[in-house]
Amino acid sequence: ELLHEIKNQPIPSEINSTESHQQLSRLNNLILSEGLEGSEKPVLYTLSVPDQLDYQNKIAVFRKIYEEEMSHYKKSCQEFKDHVVDLLEQQSTIRPVSEAERDMLLSYIQQHFQKIEIQLKESICQAVMVLKSRFLEERRKKKTYPNSAIDILNEFFYKNIANPFPTEAEKEGLAERCQLTVTQVNNWLGNKRLQYQQTLEKSNEKIKEFSTSF
Repeated sequence: ELLHEIKNQPIPSEINSTESHQQLSRLNNLILSEGLEGSEKPVLYTLSVPDQLDYQNKIAVFRKIYEEEMSHYKKSCQEFKDHVVDLLEQQSTIRPVSEAERDMLLSYIQQHFQKIEIQLKESICQAVMVLKSRFLEERRKKKTYPNSAIDILNEFFYKNIANPFPTEAEKEGLAERCQLTVTQVNNWLGNKRLQYQQTLEKSNEKIKEFSTSF
């Protein structure tokens, strides 16, 4: 009955086979880049060191789940193929089974299991994307500074516009007044200096363009 059911299934087209291979190739590349396979650890450069370690630990858990699922999948696939081959050998005692028939059945089985493999890999990739988006969203929330802190930092920046680089003592004082960490103070002032420099450069370019227009 099993052989009859398999033989009556439509033979997978070459186009569908090519699409499946391409889809698997894309998923395999994503799985490798996200640290679910290979020796490289996943990195989100925008995260702090503690958050980076937390993210890598969670990916390690996903990786273990993925490896277990893939191991179970490969074992099931091979066991089913072996079972079909045994059935073919049994049937050959009644009616000879040609090599073409055998290859067709095994090809169909491979196509069927390939769909399962794609679903498995899509699921783990989606889980990683959700995890990554959560970490990035948390980072975005952490970057939000209270208005009172922004006012204090802006006041320091423009009062020291000629040299907006606070000493260690000044950083600690600003952090205490703003109720932020010293790292947050450093990050805010670093971004502010960069934005200010970019604004100056754009202004100078406009002045130059205006001067040369006469």
